[in-house]
Order: sequence, then structure tokens, then C-alpha cells
Amino acid sequence: MNKRFSIREIILGKDSFILSHTEFKRALLTGQLCILTFFLVLLFLVIDVYHEVYYSNVAQIFFAIVALCSFILNRNQRYTASKLILSLGVNLIVFVFSTVEPEEIGLFMFYIPTSLGALAAFGYEERWKSLPLILLPVALFALSQLTDLQFFDKSFVRTDLNQINLVLNFFGALFSSVLIIYFLINLNHRSETAMFEHEKNLNESNSELSKLNTELDRFVYSTSHDLMAPLSSVKGLINLAKLTDNPRKFKIALS
Repeated sequence: MNKRFSIREIILGKDSFILSHTEFKRALLTGQLCILTFFLVLLFLVIDVYHEVYYSNVAQIFFAIVALCSFILNRNQRYTASKLILSLGVNLIVFVFSTVEPEEIGLFMFYIPTSLGALAAFGYEERWKSLPLILLPVALFALSQLTDLQFFDKSFVRTDLNQINLVLNFFGALFSSVLIIYFLINLNHRSETAMFEHEKNLNESNSELSKLNTELDRFVYSTSHDLMAPLSSVKGLINLAKLTDNPRKFKIALS
């Protein structure tokens, strides 16, 4: 329990308060994706430096800073700005390097979690904001395939690192996608649980209401039965009074 709270405080801040559970989970997801992006970029940077690849280091540092800025914005409750910067930053870094790196390393796989992340981060209520961010990877992928645009000199690209980059890209995209899908499943499970509890409470209320109606029917039947005898006696006395005009005879009949 303490571990979970400490992670929450690191991502969202100690004094943060979000009334909606859904918005809280979205902010937490955004922070987690910021951290994941930051460390993935740093990992690629370390691997490149280790293998004496320096042409992309400045761009990698820049995108690491972008992920860090997005994390800080999210921590300061600037949630929309954080989502936009993170999504645009990831799409841009994938596009920049996909114009240079060989297709065999599968860098374009990161377009999938960026689209999923945009959809999950904004949700159904703000789907109009996520739609451009979902279409952006499609446009960038098409642009990289249909043009010869490149931001670095391809002569510096190390093809001997293709296997390492492929493995990192695969697991990075996979882990990001799993994190996002798990978030969506978690929200759906919570909604289904709340709906189940509501239906359960409704069924219990209906059962109690049926019992009350049954008890009320019994009470009405018992009351009407108990009142029937006195009313019949009164009715009989009224009829008797109508049959005689002599008070003495009526008094004798009562006795």
C-alpha cells in the first residue's frame, strides 16, 4: 500500500487531488508514459554512445527533455498540455529517426502506442482532442514512406546495431501498448463492478419492496376481515331498526 502511494506521489505530487477516479487514472497513465519515454530515449542514447554513434545524440537529449517537461506539466496538473506535448514529441521522434534508420528495426511500431495513448489519455469525453493525435501517426508514417525526407546523414547509420534496436523497439512498443490496454481494461472493470453493485442494490431494493407489498396485502386483508363482523352487526341493527317503529321492541332485540 505504501509503495503504491509513493509512486503516486512521485508521478502526481504529494498535494495533488483529483476528484474523478477516471481523471486520476488518466493523469497517472500520462505520468507513467512520460517516464517510460524518458528512459527509453536515455537507453538508446547510452547504447549509441557505447557503440560510438554520435550523430543522433543531440536529438535524443532534446526528446528526453521533452518527455521530462511533459512529466513536470502533468505533475503540476497541466494535464492537457502534458498529453499534447508527450504525444507530439513521441510522434516526432519516431518520424525523425524512421526517415534515417532501416525499416528492419521496426521503429514505426511506436506509432501504435502513440495512437492508443492519445485515445486512452483523453477518453470518450474529449475524443475530439484525441482524433488528430490518432491520425497524426498515420500521416507521418505515410510521409516517411512516400518521401525521401531525412534529418541525418545515412552514412552514419550503424546497420550492425539493427538487432539490438529491433529488440528494444519491439519490447518498448509492446510494454507501452500493454500499459495503455491495461489502463483501459482497468477502467472497464471498475465500471462493470460499479454497474454490478448498482444492479445488486437495485435487486435487493426490489426484493424488499416486494416483501413490503406482500405484508401490506396481508395487513389490508386482515384489517378488512376484522372489520367485516362489526360492520355486519351494525348493518343488521340498521335493518332491524327499519323493520320496527316500536322503540321497546328494538331495545328488547338489542338485549
